[in-house]
Amino acid sequence: MRGGIEKVEAQFLELCAKDFDEQAKFFMTRLSFSLDEDAVKTILKAKESFKDANYMYWTNRTANRGEKPPEVFPYTLPMSSTQTTQFLVGLDVHISHVDRPEHFEDLTDEKGRLTFIGFLVYQYRKKLMKSYFRRRKKRWPKGFKDLRGFSDVGTSEKGYELNYKGERKTVAYCLKDELFKPPVGKDGVLDAGLYEFEKIMEPRLRQIYDLVDVIETESGVKKVKAENELSAIEESYAQAYLESQVKIQVYIDKLYSLQVARLAELMDKAQAVQLLQIPRSKAAE
Repeated sequence: MRGGIEKVEAQFLELCAKDFDEQAKFFMTRLSFSLDEDAVKTILKAKESFKDANYMYWTNRTANRGEKPPEVFPYTLPMSSTQTTQFLVGLDVHISHVDRPEHFEDLTDEKGRLTFIGFLVYQYRKKLMKSYFRRRKKRWPKGFKDLRGFSDVGTSEKGYELNYKGERKTVAYCLKDELFKPPVGKDGVLDAGLYEFEKIMEPRLRQIYDLVDVIETESGVKKVKAENELSAIEESYAQAYLESQVKIQVYIDKLYSLQVARLAELMDKAQAVQLLQIPRSKAAE
């Protein structure tokens, strides 16, 4: 589903462009129900390590080129840089610069550079994929062992093909898609609402994207017919989307509050105040 993939990719790139605190906060909040105190400490340590490596790389790069350092460096690291190697090894992640493009493919920025959120998604890929399958009420496929080699997923000989409702998707896409969804299993009403929402919306979206393809590739009568159909379907889709979204938004907001509260429990008071912007009075409770 082309449009859905484009939307998820845009969300991911937007998150990659945010500072490291925002990336860490978003990720830990999303997985707060499946993390423990040690995991939170590890993620916060990784954030500081990535920040240091990022500063060192871009400072050295601009100095070597005789350039004036920008006010804000890109929040990324080249795959083969010394600083990237030091960052990964420091966290006991041993992936050579030759293998990194395969491991982190589609979890990078637009220029193929390592991002902190991409690193976190890779490190906690099993938790996200477990949630992905649980949301769709599917079993964990036999081919999924360590979920390595994202560039090769979708090939039957690897056993990594994801065929969901007739559509093949890479593991990296599914990980990113799940990253932006509310967690499942904490609110039965919300889970049912989200499942019904996707059940209603996905066929309509598929129709929309198929018609867009016709409009972009055909001409004459076929194009005009597709444009007319698209106009009618988009109107009904928009109405159904709004009605469904209103019903579940209350539960999503409630769940987000629980996620933040859970994450605050896993952090020390100073960290909760700084990263989550929780008032000191609340953090002290």
